Amino acid sequence: MELTVTPIGYVRATRQTPEDDDWGGSVAAIELADRMPAEALVGMEAFSHAEIIFVFDQVDPAKIVTGARRPRNNPAWPAVGIFAQRGKNRPNRLGLTTVRILGVAGRRLHVAELDAIDGTPVLDIKPVLAEFLPRTPVIQPAWSYELMRDYWRVPDPAVAGGTPAPPVTVRPARPGDTPFIRSLAPRLAAVGVPPWRDPAQAQGFHTGEVEAAVAAIGAGGVLIAVRGDESLGVIHLQEQRDFLTGAPQAYLALLAVAAVAEGQGVGQQMLAAAERWARECGYRHIALDTFAGNERARRLYLRHGYHEEVYKLVKPLGAEPDS
Repeated sequence: MELTVTPIGYVRATRQTPEDDDWGGSVAAIELADRMPAEALVGMEAFSHAEIIFVFDQVDPAKIVTGARRPRNNPAWPAVGIFAQRGKNRPNRLGLTTVRILGVAGRRLHVAELDAIDGTPVLDIKPVLAEFLPRTPVIQPAWSYELMRDYWRVPDPAVAGGTPAPPVTVRPARPGDTPFIRSLAPRLAAVGVPPWRDPAQAQGFHTGEVEAAVAAIGAGGVLIAVRGDESLGVIHLQEQRDFLTGAPQAYLALLAVAAVAEGQGVGQQMLAAAERWARECGYRHIALDTFAGNERARRLYLRHGYHEEVYKLVKPLGAEPDS
């Protein structure tokens, strides 16, 4: 029996050639194929990790291994069957990797630690559930630890002959940042919205937040995180009156990080910049609102000294019960 499978997407990454090691710190995107609707990615941001099934499409069919061989042809390691190793010269050339989800932007799922090169066909994406993780301790032979020693090492650009990436800085927003700021609206609506809320209304609300930030460019409270010429995030600060004292305080109306910058400390740097801005303005407090379901944002704010002050509870009322 023969099976025919069609890619659901393709890897978009800067890494162009297959290599054995130094996949640590890598970021990539899986772009859906034309036949797949963007709705296929709805809900992925609620998960921290995903399993990616892909094809080693550059492997020469003549070099496929069906029996035993020494991993990486290392004479110091034992000859083991192809199913006792994870080499790419497999009978069906399939790869499987667990990645960290950075976010969703349109038809792209942005991930970290995907060991696949640019253009790699992707066959499936599955969210990682704790219940499907190993239920007993993982046991593996000694040679496999040696093989994996440098697999997830983060490469040093200077050693590799490249140039170190420029640092992340935060600067006042400019009119030219408008397209980037507007591009972040879909990310805001995709996280933490309660299930009883209309997604379209939530999208409209967050679009309004983004447009408010665009309108405030030049007023001093809109800041952009950048790395060189690449925009990574935006934060919008306003003045607000404390609901108890009436005293003016800083209000963090918007914080959004681009999917490609998730997990790189950009949010932390923007929060630090927001605090500097608030101090320079003479405020004693910074306040913000976030959906209760946005666990990632809540953890970030709590780590940076924010305190939960007021709980707002909502009870959806359905049809009136029969008397």
